[in-house]
Amino acid sequence: MAAAEQDVVKVLCGKAKDVTFFKDHIEILFSDRITANNKEKADILPKKGYYNCEISKLLFNVLESFDVSTHMKQLVCVPEGEGIMCAKSLNMIPLEVIVRNLACGSFCKRYGIKNKTILAQPIVEFCVKDDDLGDPFISEDVAVALEYATKLQIRQVKYLALRVNEILKTYFTLRLLILVDFKLEFGVDGSSQIILADEISPDTIRVWSAVTGESHDKDVYRNSITFEPEKVIARYAEVLVRLKEDPVLENVHFNLTYPIVIFSGSESDNQIVEKVTFELKKYQFPFVSKVVSAHRNPEKLRKFVKQTQPDAKVYICIAGLSAALPGVVSAQVADLKIPVIAVPVASPPMNGMDALLSAVQMPPGVPNLVVGLNNGRNAAIAAIRILTV
Repeated sequence: MAAAEQDVVKVLCGKAKDVTFFKDHIEILFSDRITANNKEKADILPKKGYYNCEISKLLFNVLESFDVSTHMKQLVCVPEGEGIMCAKSLNMIPLEVIVRNLACGSFCKRYGIKNKTILAQPIVEFCVKDDDLGDPFISEDVAVALEYATKLQIRQVKYLALRVNEILKTYFTLRLLILVDFKLEFGVDGSSQIILADEISPDTIRVWSAVTGESHDKDVYRNSITFEPEKVIARYAEVLVRLKEDPVLENVHFNLTYPIVIFSGSESDNQIVEKVTFELKKYQFPFVSKVVSAHRNPEKLRKFVKQTQPDAKVYICIAGLSAALPGVVSAQVADLKIPVIAVPVASPPMNGMDALLSAVQMPPGVPNLVVGLNNGRNAAIAAIRILTV
């Protein structure tokens, strides 16, 4: 990059990457160094830096297209074949976040289960990012108690990690690759937003061929008796080629889950919906929004509510006048004990008092949580607090 040398604040050299800190950004050099088993094995793998940088760029772009914020700004190739990523400067959360879809590696040893066992649901684990301690596993409660992150940040990171998994797992499946597990890191920007950082590459993921079952990641190096650079780099290269290709499978779709569901009774409520979504985007909580009237389209509403199960954890319903929408949704999810937040809309002739009273005066056993008139922001904050209890 063309940044002046005097602008450099500091340089940190890691196991596989070097990070140069400038006043307003960082530059990450993806080196050709490769290590395993906490540096028990260490070699130079030509072009590894180039492939890891390119794969990270590609996958960050995929995630950005699904509204997952990453720290990447731009990419630059250097003559040596390594890669440099220009990225946002963040206050890093000192935790590694591991997402597992299949049992593999140390996970099998820890729980005495067979390698390649398909897990009933994705697992999110946390490790302390500290090479001297051997990156030990840490529970969510301990991470909060030791002030590595707040409870809200832990829950946000967990939702984001699962979101990344949903997106990438499908993206890989469409290209005949199996995403076994992976490691992520997150940071906080100046506006307190959680941002996905570091890299996503064969150094930080386990990925197998769906056809042959062969590893296409650092396990090829980690599990080999002798170092075969040509074999290892060929697998890294194949991952990049596969990920750049058009989907091979046509009957697989991105079925993403949404813990927060927003219903509004009319298109005229869009300004309030935007207040809700702005706050949810700020904290990167996944949501889906639908416009449906409880009076005009009751069957359509029932269908929408059913479609959001079992993933929905909280509903936000925006409606004016008689404001039946939150009450109807509350009735439909009462047995599931899912909270419904009502946002009454101020509209003539009663300036919202009709909607407010309608939302508040619910029969016993079918409650609404009601915020102030038009207060979409409070509804979003309430939903986030419910999810982070």
